[in-house]
Amino acid sequence: MSVAVAVDDNPLVDVNSSPEKVAKRLQVIFLIGNLFVAAANHLPGAYRYAIYQSHGINRSTIELFYVGYYASTLLIGTFIASLADKFGRRLACIFFAVFYILYCLSFHFNLLWVLAIATVPWGIASALDQTVLESWLITEHRALSLDSQSLKRILGNTSVVKILTSIGMAFISQPLVQYFGYTAPFDVAIGILFIMVIFILLTWKENYGNKDTSSRTSFVAATKILRTDFRVVLLGLSSSFFETAVYIHGIQWTPILQSAKSLIIHDPIPLGYCFAGQVLFRFIGTSAFAKIAKHFRAESFMIVVFLLSAAGLSVPLFAPDAQWPILIGFFLYEFCVGVYRPSMSYLKSQYIPDEVRATLMNYMRIPQLLLVLAILLSHFSLFVVYILWMCMLLLAMIFMIVLRSLKVSDKEPSPPVTQVANDDSSAFLPETKQSETSPSVTNVQETTL
Repeated sequence: MSVAVAVDDNPLVDVNSSPEKVAKRLQVIFLIGNLFVAAANHLPGAYRYAIYQSHGINRSTIELFYVGYYASTLLIGTFIASLADKFGRRLACIFFAVFYILYCLSFHFNLLWVLAIATVPWGIASALDQTVLESWLITEHRALSLDSQSLKRILGNTSVVKILTSIGMAFISQPLVQYFGYTAPFDVAIGILFIMVIFILLTWKENYGNKDTSSRTSFVAATKILRTDFRVVLLGLSSSFFETAVYIHGIQWTPILQSAKSLIIHDPIPLGYCFAGQVLFRFIGTSAFAKIAKHFRAESFMIVVFLLSAAGLSVPLFAPDAQWPILIGFFLYEFCVGVYRPSMSYLKSQYIPDEVRATLMNYMRIPQLLLVLAILLSHFSLFVVYILWMCMLLLAMIFMIVLRSLKVSDKEPSPPVTQVANDDSSAFLPETKQSETSPSVTNVQETTL
Protein backbone atom coordinates (compact mmCIF):
# COMPACT_ATOMS: atom_id res chain seq x y z
CA MET A 1 0.00 0.00 0.00
CA SER A 2 1.43 3.42 -0.95
CA VAL A 3 1.00 6.68 0.86
CA ALA A 4 -1.55 8.72 -1.04
CA VAL A 5 -0.22 12.17 -0.31
CA ALA A 6 1.88 14.72 -2.08
CA VAL A 7 5.40 14.01 -0.88
CA ASP A 8 7.49 15.30 -3.74
CA ASP A 9 8.81 18.18 -1.65
CA ASN A 10 10.03 15.91 1.12
CA PRO A 11 13.55 14.60 0.40
CA LEU A 12 13.17 11.59 2.69
CA VAL A 13 9.78 10.30 1.50
CA ASP A 14 9.52 8.10 -1.57
CA VAL A 15 6.12 8.19 -3.27
CA ASN A 16 6.22 4.37 -3.51
CA SER A 17 7.00 3.85 0.17
CA SER A 18 4.69 1.92 2.46
CA PRO A 19 3.12 3.81 5.39
CA GLU A 20 5.43 1.94 7.77
CA LYS A 21 8.55 3.12 5.94
CA VAL A 22 7.26 6.68 5.71
CA ALA A 23 6.53 6.68 9.45
CA LYS A 24 10.03 5.38 10.21
CA ARG A 25 11.66 8.02 8.01
CA LEU A 26 9.57 10.74 9.63
CA GLN A 27 10.58 9.41 13.03
CA VAL A 28 14.28 9.38 12.12
CA ILE A 29 14.44 12.99 10.94
CA PHE A 30 12.30 14.22 13.83
CA LEU A 31 14.32 12.34 16.44
CA ILE A 32 17.63 13.62 15.06
CA GLY A 33 16.34 17.19 15.10
CA ASN A 34 15.18 16.77 18.69
CA LEU A 35 18.51 15.20 19.62
CA PHE A 36 20.31 18.39 18.59
CA VAL A 37 17.79 20.56 20.45
CA ALA A 38 18.04 18.45 23.61
CA ALA A 39 21.84 18.44 23.44
CA ALA A 40 22.02 22.23 23.15
CA ASN A 41 19.44 22.69 25.91
CA HIS A 42 20.80 20.23 28.45
CA LEU A 43 24.55 20.45 27.99
CA PRO A 44 24.60 23.67 30.07
CA GLY A 45 21.46 22.66 32.01
CA ALA A 46 23.14 21.84 35.32
CA TYR A 47 25.12 25.09 35.33
CA ARG A 48 22.61 27.82 34.45
CA TYR A 49 22.28 28.81 38.10
CA ALA A 50 25.93 28.16 38.92
CA ILE A 51 27.29 30.31 36.07
CA TYR A 52 25.33 33.29 37.39
CA GLN A 53 26.81 32.61 40.83
CA SER A 54 30.28 32.51 39.26
CA HIS A 55 29.71 36.09 38.10
CA GLY A 56 29.17 37.09 41.74
CA ILE A 57 25.39 37.45 41.40
CA ASN A 58 23.25 36.74 44.47
CA ARG A 59 20.11 34.58 44.62
CA SER A 60 17.56 37.43 44.47
CA THR A 61 19.21 38.90 41.35
CA ILE A 62 19.42 35.47 39.72
CA GLU A 63 15.70 35.06 40.34
CA LEU A 64 15.14 38.44 38.67
CA PHE A 65 17.03 37.12 35.64
CA TYR A 66 14.61 34.21 35.57
CA VAL A 67 11.78 36.72 35.80
CA GLY A 68 13.17 38.38 32.68
CA TYR A 69 13.35 34.99 30.99
CA TYR A 70 9.75 34.08 31.80
CA ALA A 71 8.44 37.56 31.03
CA SER A 72 10.04 37.50 27.59
CA THR A 73 8.64 34.01 27.03
CA LEU A 74 5.16 35.26 27.93
CA LEU A 75 5.14 38.70 26.31
CA ILE A 76 7.35 38.14 23.25
CA GLY A 77 7.96 34.43 22.84
CA THR A 78 4.28 33.47 22.94
CA PHE A 79 3.51 35.87 20.09
CA ILE A 80 6.53 34.89 17.99
CA ALA A 81 5.91 31.16 18.47
CA SER A 82 2.27 31.60 17.46
CA LEU A 83 3.40 33.10 14.15
CA ALA A 84 4.79 29.66 13.27
CA ASP A 85 1.28 28.59 12.26
CA LYS A 86 1.36 31.19 9.48
CA PHE A 87 5.04 31.52 8.51
CA GLY A 88 6.23 27.96 9.03
CA ARG A 89 7.27 25.64 11.84
CA ARG A 90 10.65 24.74 10.28
CA LEU A 91 11.54 28.43 10.03
CA ALA A 92 10.57 28.84 13.67
CA CYS A 93 12.93 25.99 14.63
CA ILE A 94 15.77 27.85 12.92
CA PHE A 95 14.91 31.02 14.81
CA PHE A 96 15.02 28.98 18.01
CA ALA A 97 18.68 28.25 17.26
CA VAL A 98 19.43 31.91 16.52
CA PHE A 99 17.93 33.17 19.78
CA TYR A 100 19.54 30.42 21.86
CA ILE A 101 22.97 31.18 20.37
CA LEU A 102 22.60 34.84 21.39
CA TYR A 103 21.80 33.69 24.93
CA CYS A 104 24.86 31.41 25.09
CA LEU A 105 27.19 34.13 23.82
CA SER A 106 26.15 36.49 26.62
CA PHE A 107 28.13 34.55 29.25
CA HIS A 108 31.38 35.75 27.71
CA PHE A 109 30.55 39.23 29.05
CA ASN A 110 30.92 39.85 32.77
CA LEU A 111 28.41 42.68 32.54
CA LEU A 112 25.18 42.61 34.51
CA TRP A 113 23.17 44.43 31.85
CA VAL A 114 24.32 42.05 29.09
CA LEU A 115 23.33 39.02 31.15
CA ALA A 116 19.99 40.65 31.92
CA ILE A 117 19.22 41.45 28.26
CA ALA A 118 20.23 37.92 27.23
CA THR A 119 17.26 36.53 29.14
CA VAL A 120 15.03 37.91 26.37
CA PRO A 121 16.37 35.72 23.51
CA TRP A 122 16.52 32.84 26.01
CA GLY A 123 12.82 33.27 26.74
CA ILE A 124 11.90 33.49 23.07
CA ALA A 125 13.94 30.37 22.31
CA SER A 126 12.15 28.51 25.09
CA ALA A 127 8.71 29.42 23.72
CA LEU A 128 9.71 28.16 20.28
CA ASP A 129 11.25 24.98 21.66
CA GLN A 130 8.16 24.12 23.70
CA THR A 131 5.70 24.39 20.82
CA VAL A 132 6.96 24.44 17.24
CA LEU A 133 8.78 21.09 17.09
CA GLU A 134 5.76 19.15 18.28
CA SER A 135 3.47 21.21 16.02
CA TRP A 136 5.69 20.44 13.03
CA LEU A 137 5.57 16.72 13.75
CA ILE A 138 1.80 16.47 14.20
CA THR A 139 1.06 18.48 11.05
CA GLU A 140 3.56 16.46 9.00
CA HIS A 141 2.18 13.22 10.42
CA ARG A 142 -1.35 14.11 9.37
CA ALA A 143 -0.22 15.34 5.96
CA LEU A 144 1.24 11.89 5.36
CA SER A 145 -2.04 10.20 6.43
CA LEU A 146 -0.29 8.00 8.97
CA ASP A 147 -2.12 6.12 11.72
CA SER A 148 -2.32 7.37 15.30
CA GLN A 149 -0.26 4.47 16.66
CA SER A 150 2.80 5.70 14.79
CA LEU A 151 2.30 9.17 16.29
CA LYS A 152 2.21 7.70 19.80
CA ARG A 153 5.37 5.74 19.04
CA ILE A 154 7.20 8.81 17.70
CA LEU A 155 6.16 10.93 20.68
CA GLY A 156 7.29 8.23 23.10
CA ASN A 157 10.60 7.74 21.31
CA THR A 158 11.14 11.50 21.18
CA SER A 159 10.95 11.64 24.96
CA VAL A 160 13.41 8.73 25.17
CA VAL A 161 15.87 10.45 22.82
CA LYS A 162 15.62 13.72 24.71
CA ILE A 163 16.24 12.05 28.04
CA LEU A 164 19.12 9.87 26.85
CA THR A 165 20.68 12.94 25.27
CA SER A 166 20.19 14.89 28.49
CA ILE A 167 21.91 12.17 30.50
CA GLY A 168 24.84 12.10 28.10
CA MET A 169 25.13 15.88 28.09
CA ALA A 170 25.09 15.99 31.90
CA PHE A 171 28.03 13.60 32.09
CA ILE A 172 29.88 15.57 29.41
CA SER A 173 29.23 18.93 31.06
CA GLN A 174 30.89 17.93 34.35
CA PRO A 175 34.43 17.49 32.89
CA LEU A 176 33.88 20.41 30.50
CA VAL A 177 33.33 22.72 33.44
CA GLN A 178 36.18 21.20 35.46
CA TYR A 179 38.74 21.71 32.69
CA PHE A 180 37.44 24.70 30.71
CA GLY A 181 35.17 26.66 33.03
CA TYR A 182 31.47 27.41 33.27
CA THR A 183 31.19 28.90 29.76
CA ALA A 184 32.39 25.71 28.02
CA PRO A 185 28.99 23.92 27.91
CA PHE A 186 27.38 27.03 26.44
CA ASP A 187 30.08 27.30 23.76
CA VAL A 188 29.69 23.67 22.72
CA ALA A 189 25.91 24.19 22.59
CA ILE A 190 26.46 26.91 19.97
CA GLY A 191 28.29 24.45 17.72
CA ILE A 192 25.51 21.89 18.15
CA LEU A 193 22.90 24.44 17.11
CA PHE A 194 24.77 25.28 13.91
CA ILE A 195 24.72 21.59 12.99
CA MET A 196 21.01 21.41 13.86
CA VAL A 197 20.15 24.28 11.51
CA ILE A 198 21.97 22.60 8.61
CA PHE A 199 20.24 19.28 9.29
CA ILE A 200 16.75 20.80 9.47
CA LEU A 201 17.26 22.81 6.29
CA LEU A 202 18.32 19.64 4.44
CA THR A 203 15.73 17.18 5.76
CA TRP A 204 12.63 18.86 7.17
CA LYS A 205 9.80 19.96 4.92
CA GLU A 206 8.19 23.28 5.84
CA ASN A 207 4.61 23.06 7.08
CA TYR A 208 2.02 25.50 8.34
CA GLY A 209 -1.21 25.71 10.30
CA ASN A 210 -2.98 27.78 7.67
CA LYS A 211 -0.61 30.17 5.93
CA ASP A 212 -3.50 31.92 4.18
CA THR A 213 -4.96 32.88 7.55
CA SER A 214 -3.89 36.11 9.22
CA SER A 215 -2.18 36.01 12.59
CA ARG A 216 -5.14 37.87 14.10
CA THR A 217 -7.51 35.21 12.80
CA SER A 218 -5.41 32.47 14.41
CA PHE A 219 -5.50 34.28 17.74
CA VAL A 220 -9.27 34.80 17.49
CA ALA A 221 -9.82 31.16 16.54
CA ALA A 222 -7.69 29.89 19.40
CA THR A 223 -9.52 32.16 21.85
CA LYS A 224 -12.89 30.91 20.66
CA ILE A 225 -11.83 27.29 21.15
CA LEU A 226 -10.80 28.08 24.73
CA ARG A 227 -14.17 29.74 25.33
CA THR A 228 -16.24 26.91 23.89
CA ASP A 229 -14.36 23.71 24.73
CA PHE A 230 -13.96 23.33 28.49
CA ARG A 231 -11.85 20.21 28.01
CA VAL A 232 -9.07 22.23 26.38
CA VAL A 233 -9.18 24.69 29.29
CA LEU A 234 -8.93 21.87 31.85
CA LEU A 235 -6.06 20.26 29.97
CA GLY A 236 -4.27 23.59 29.77
CA LEU A 237 -4.71 24.34 33.48
CA SER A 238 -3.55 20.88 34.53
CA SER A 239 -0.50 21.23 32.30
CA SER A 240 0.19 24.77 33.51
CA PHE A 241 0.27 23.89 37.21
CA PHE A 242 2.45 20.84 36.67
CA GLU A 243 4.81 22.69 34.33
CA THR A 244 5.08 25.51 36.86
CA ALA A 245 6.36 23.01 39.41
CA VAL A 246 8.79 21.68 36.79
CA TYR A 247 10.15 25.16 36.08
CA ILE A 248 10.48 26.11 39.75
CA HIS A 249 12.26 22.83 40.42
CA GLY A 250 14.63 23.58 37.55
CA ILE A 251 15.59 26.86 39.22
CA GLN A 252 15.62 25.81 42.87
CA TRP A 253 17.06 22.28 42.95
CA THR A 254 20.64 23.58 43.08
CA PRO A 255 20.19 25.98 46.05
CA ILE A 256 17.99 23.40 47.82
CA LEU A 257 20.76 20.78 47.70
CA GLN A 258 23.38 23.39 48.62
CA SER A 259 21.39 24.46 51.69
CA ALA A 260 21.18 20.89 53.06
CA LYS A 261 24.10 20.22 55.42
CA SER A 262 23.59 16.63 56.62
CA LEU A 263 23.77 13.24 54.88
CA ILE A 264 26.09 14.94 52.40
CA ILE A 265 26.37 13.55 48.86
CA HIS A 266 29.84 15.01 48.31
CA ASP A 267 31.65 18.26 48.98
CA PRO A 268 31.46 20.10 46.65
CA ILE A 269 28.19 18.81 45.24
CA PRO A 270 28.76 17.23 41.79
CA LEU A 271 25.95 19.14 40.10
CA GLY A 272 26.51 17.53 36.71
CA TYR A 273 26.16 14.02 38.09
CA CYS A 274 23.16 14.96 40.26
CA PHE A 275 21.53 16.39 37.15
CA ALA A 276 22.37 13.23 35.20
CA GLY A 277 20.78 11.08 37.90
CA GLN A 278 17.57 13.09 37.77
CA VAL A 279 17.43 12.83 34.00
CA LEU A 280 18.08 9.08 34.21
CA PHE A 281 14.98 8.64 36.35
CA ARG A 282 13.05 10.78 33.88
CA PHE A 283 14.13 8.31 31.21
CA ILE A 284 12.90 5.40 33.32
CA GLY A 285 9.54 7.15 33.64
CA THR A 286 9.32 7.70 29.90
CA SER A 287 10.08 4.03 29.30
CA ALA A 288 7.34 3.06 31.76
CA PHE A 289 4.84 5.21 29.83
CA ALA A 290 4.45 2.65 27.05
CA LYS A 291 3.60 -0.17 29.45
CA ILE A 292 1.25 1.95 31.56
CA ALA A 293 -0.52 3.35 28.49
CA LYS A 294 -1.37 -0.13 27.24
CA HIS A 295 -3.75 -0.64 30.13
CA PHE A 296 -5.03 2.77 31.26
CA ARG A 297 -6.36 6.02 29.82
CA ALA A 298 -3.88 8.85 30.00
CA GLU A 299 -6.39 10.92 31.99
CA SER A 300 -6.50 8.13 34.60
CA PHE A 301 -2.84 7.39 35.23
CA MET A 302 -1.89 11.07 35.09
CA ILE A 303 -3.81 11.52 38.35
CA VAL A 304 -1.47 9.03 40.04
CA VAL A 305 1.54 10.71 38.40
CA PHE A 306 0.60 14.06 39.94
CA LEU A 307 0.12 12.48 43.37
CA LEU A 308 3.52 10.73 43.28
CA SER A 309 5.13 13.98 42.09
CA ALA A 310 3.82 15.73 45.19
CA ALA A 311 5.26 12.94 47.34
CA GLY A 312 8.70 13.29 45.75
CA LEU A 313 8.84 17.06 46.17
CA SER A 314 7.57 16.89 49.76
CA VAL A 315 10.90 15.48 51.04
CA PRO A 316 12.57 18.92 51.44
CA LEU A 317 9.53 19.99 53.46
CA PHE A 318 10.07 17.27 56.07
CA ALA A 319 13.86 16.80 55.83
CA PRO A 320 15.28 20.14 54.61
CA ASP A 321 18.85 19.43 55.79
CA ALA A 322 19.29 15.92 54.36
CA GLN A 323 20.96 15.96 50.93
CA TRP A 324 20.60 12.28 50.05
CA PRO A 325 16.87 11.96 50.91
CA ILE A 326 16.15 15.19 49.04
CA LEU A 327 17.97 13.91 45.97
CA ILE A 328 16.09 10.59 46.14
CA GLY A 329 12.82 12.56 46.33
CA PHE A 330 13.92 14.48 43.25
CA PHE A 331 14.55 11.14 41.51
CA LEU A 332 10.94 10.05 42.21
CA TYR A 333 9.69 13.39 40.95
CA GLU A 334 11.73 13.15 37.75
CA PHE A 335 10.36 9.64 37.16
CA CYS A 336 6.88 11.19 37.20
CA VAL A 337 7.99 13.95 34.82
CA GLY A 338 9.19 11.22 32.46
CA VAL A 339 5.73 9.63 32.43
CA TYR A 340 4.08 13.05 32.13
CA ARG A 341 5.87 14.30 29.00
CA PRO A 342 4.67 11.77 26.37
CA SER A 343 1.29 11.49 28.10
CA MET A 344 0.62 15.21 27.86
CA SER A 345 1.93 15.35 24.29
CA TYR A 346 -0.55 12.65 23.33
CA LEU A 347 -3.45 14.36 25.12
CA LYS A 348 -2.66 17.64 23.37
CA SER A 349 -2.64 15.85 20.01
CA GLN A 350 -6.16 14.61 20.76
CA TYR A 351 -7.74 17.75 22.17
CA ILE A 352 -6.07 20.61 20.27
CA PRO A 353 -7.07 21.36 16.63
CA ASP A 354 -4.20 21.27 14.15
CA GLU A 355 -4.64 24.59 12.34
CA VAL A 356 -4.07 26.68 15.46
CA ARG A 357 -1.96 24.17 17.39
CA ALA A 358 1.07 26.40 18.04
CA THR A 359 -1.17 29.34 18.97
CA LEU A 360 -3.26 27.30 21.41
CA MET A 361 -0.24 25.61 22.95
CA ASN A 362 1.22 29.03 23.66
CA TYR A 363 -2.08 30.21 25.14
CA MET A 364 -1.93 27.21 27.46
CA ARG A 365 1.51 28.34 28.66
CA ILE A 366 0.28 31.76 29.82
CA PRO A 367 -1.09 30.68 33.25
CA GLN A 368 2.11 28.73 33.83
CA LEU A 369 4.33 31.69 33.03
CA LEU A 370 2.25 34.06 35.17
CA LEU A 371 2.54 31.67 38.11
CA VAL A 372 6.30 31.38 37.68
CA LEU A 373 6.67 35.16 37.48
CA ALA A 374 4.57 35.65 40.61
CA ILE A 375 6.63 33.13 42.58
CA LEU A 376 10.00 34.50 41.47
CA LEU A 377 9.06 38.14 42.04
CA SER A 378 7.90 37.31 45.56
CA HIS A 379 11.36 35.95 46.55
CA PHE A 380 9.78 33.33 48.79
CA SER A 381 11.87 31.35 51.24
CA LEU A 382 12.64 27.78 50.26
CA PHE A 383 10.08 26.54 52.82
CA VAL A 384 7.30 28.51 51.11
CA VAL A 385 8.48 27.20 47.74
CA TYR A 386 7.98 23.65 49.04
CA ILE A 387 4.40 24.47 50.07
CA LEU A 388 3.67 26.03 46.68
CA TRP A 389 5.01 22.90 44.96
CA MET A 390 2.47 20.78 46.83
CA CYS A 391 -0.40 23.13 46.01
CA MET A 392 0.40 23.30 42.29
CA LEU A 393 0.71 19.54 41.90
CA LEU A 394 -2.53 18.91 43.78
CA LEU A 395 -4.34 21.48 41.61
CA ALA A 396 -2.97 19.80 38.48
CA MET A 397 -4.39 16.53 39.79
CA ILE A 398 -7.81 18.06 40.50
CA PHE A 399 -8.12 19.52 36.99
CA MET A 400 -7.17 16.15 35.49
CA ILE A 401 -9.81 14.43 37.64
CA VAL A 402 -12.46 16.82 36.31
CA LEU A 403 -11.26 16.30 32.72
CA ARG A 404 -11.46 12.54 33.15
CA SER A 405 -15.03 12.79 34.43
CA LEU A 406 -16.31 14.71 31.41
CA LYS A 407 -18.15 12.89 28.66
CA VAL A 408 -16.40 13.06 25.30
CA SER A 409 -18.80 13.87 22.51
CA ASP A 410 -18.45 12.48 19.03
CA LYS A 411 -15.67 14.26 17.17
CA GLU A 412 -16.32 16.11 13.95
CA PRO A 413 -13.79 17.23 11.35
CA SER A 414 -12.12 20.53 12.10
CA PRO A 415 -13.58 23.44 10.13
CA PRO A 416 -11.22 26.04 8.67
CA VAL A 417 -9.74 28.53 11.10
CA THR A 418 -11.59 31.35 9.39
CA GLN A 419 -14.87 29.61 10.11
CA VAL A 420 -13.99 29.20 13.78
CA ALA A 421 -13.05 32.84 14.03
CA ASN A 422 -16.42 33.97 12.71
CA ASP A 423 -18.73 31.23 13.95
CA ASP A 424 -20.18 30.89 17.43
CA SER A 425 -20.85 27.19 17.00
CA SER A 426 -19.67 24.64 19.54
CA ALA A 427 -16.06 23.63 19.87
CA PHE A 428 -14.48 21.09 17.63
CA LEU A 429 -11.82 18.46 17.83
CA PRO A 430 -9.72 17.13 14.96
CA GLU A 431 -10.92 13.97 13.33
CA THR A 432 -8.56 11.08 13.91
CA LYS A 433 -7.78 8.01 11.91
CA GLN A 434 -9.02 5.59 14.57
CA SER A 435 -12.36 5.40 16.26
CA GLU A 436 -11.66 7.10 19.57
CA THR A 437 -14.74 7.80 21.62
CA SER A 438 -12.35 9.06 24.25
CA PRO A 439 -8.75 10.14 23.85
CA SER A 440 -7.40 7.05 25.57
CA VAL A 441 -3.89 5.79 25.15
CA THR A 442 -4.57 2.12 24.74
CA ASN A 443 -2.51 -0.36 22.82
CA VAL A 444 0.50 1.91 22.67
CA GLN A 445 3.55 0.30 21.11
CA GLU A 446 6.66 -0.34 23.17
CA THR A 447 8.80 2.76 23.48
CA THR A 448 11.83 1.57 21.55
CA LEU A 449 14.27 3.41 19.36
